[in-house]
Amino acid sequence: MQDYSTCSVYECARPRHTRDLCRLHYRRPTIGHVPDSPEVRFWRFVDRGECWLWTGPLNPNGYAQFSVEGRRVYAHRFAYELLIGPIPDGLQLDHLCRVRHCVNPKHLEPVTCQENLLRGDTLLARNVAKTECPQGHPYDDANTYIGSKGERKCRSCARIREDIRRPPPGQRPPRIPKPSCANGHLFNETNTYVTPEGWRSCRECHRLTELARRRSRRLYLIAMDEMTS
Repeated sequence: MQDYSTCSVYECARPRHTRDLCRLHYRRPTIGHVPDSPEVRFWRFVDRGECWLWTGPLNPNGYAQFSVEGRRVYAHRFAYELLIGPIPDGLQLDHLCRVRHCVNPKHLEPVTCQENLLRGDTLLARNVAKTECPQGHPYDDANTYIGSKGERKCRSCARIREDIRRPPPGQRPPRIPKPSCANGHLFNETNTYVTPEGWRSCRECHRLTELARRRSRRLYLIAMDEMTS
């Protein structure tokens, strides 16, 4: 039985480095050596059983990886295209056996991205499986509406938040008038006047605004005289 942890060159026992070759033969190809085809290298890493378990490298998520002409591809996609045919555009392969490093094409089914997420242990699948909101209100037709981002929302929770934000007229607390304006001037009898719309206004702020407007106007006229003279 061939040792797949060593170099694929005949009578070379050095450890494998890259593309089935040791470090020496990878940097200096041997005369007469013809690298194996991707199909031959693929079957070296397949342990056949009920599931065809991949004995080669895995990515951090546990899916089988395979190198084809210098490109890293998923081994289960390579197996499906090799033994069944092309994967339809816009579809993904779902592992029916729920074993991520299985490359048996009989355990693979082309599905949409949403269907693939709903079948797995994902955040989307867990949220769809919920029958109640975090406060215990049921997600039924009468108590559920769809938000702007496509998510389910609870009508009871929305109603409670609205009551807290804007209580009914009879339950609203009395409005306490502010003792001063935004600039800190007191709203007393001499410094306060009422606008035609019924709002309180600060006389000191109005006076300072008028002085600034006049000063700006005067500087503008001086600058225009200097330009024309």
